[in-house]
Amino acid sequence: MYPRLRLLVILVALVQLFTAIPASADELSKSASTTHELVLAADPWCPYNCEPGAESPGFMVELARAALAEDGIHVHYRTMPWTRAMQQARIGEVDGVIGAERFEAEGLVVPLRAFGVSTQGIALRRDDPMKWQGTDSIGARRVAFISGYDYAESVAVKAAELNPDATMIEFTGDDALERMLLLLARQRVDLVVDDLNVLQYKLKQLGLERQLRIVSTDVVAPVYISLSPRLKEAALIADKLDEGIERLRESGEFDRILARYRIQSWTTDPADPAPFD
Repeated sequence: MYPRLRLLVILVALVQLFTAIPASADELSKSASTTHELVLAADPWCPYNCEPGAESPGFMVELARAALAEDGIHVHYRTMPWTRAMQQARIGEVDGVIGAERFEAEGLVVPLRAFGVSTQGIALRRDDPMKWQGTDSIGARRVAFISGYDYAESVAVKAAELNPDATMIEFTGDDALERMLLLLARQRVDLVVDDLNVLQYKLKQLGLERQLRIVSTDVVAPVYISLSPRLKEAALIADKLDEGIERLRESGEFDRILARYRIQSWTTDPADPAPFD
């Protein structure tokens, strides 16, 4: 064999040998991260997650994107009814959901760090004298809540147990909260149960602040970016989310993002509440 041809054969063999050697775990993770698109879904729950493609898509959307940007992971956010979003995450049709509490995300891969803190609120008409002193405060009122919101449903179920004359009304769909609040203003329902920040945002958006008011409950829970168990790198991405949120806190970007949505920062994640008994 000619010397040059022999050298070429050796070089080809070496290339084949080294390309056959598996990369390290870090290299594999880095390679996967730099080409990954993460599809997250939820129903509109502004200011946590708002309109996809908007200048202000929601502070949890912005936090997720900023937390994963350094690893080259692009977050694509879409909206759908909450129950459907949870179902699709469980079967791998989407990569995860935005805004689930830990106990309702059973079966999903949940990071350690929260990306939001939710306080349960109740909207009512300004002429309603009700003061919140627990679920027995509801009395014989008509209570509207969104189907699939586990904690709202738990409040409603507990209220129904303590208030046999109360009427519980479930709503579904992307516009469920808007429909509930409009019915509240028209005296078709008496109470609307949802997150405090979401209720405040929606009342302002609908121009109902003079007609309706909001009371805060003592139900506080961290909410997470929860990932599909069918997502191959779910555990790795959960770690990246935890690392990313710490990085954002240290740089001050965490507080800057929250400030744009008029959300008060928190230094320590509250404990995950257990479901109502």
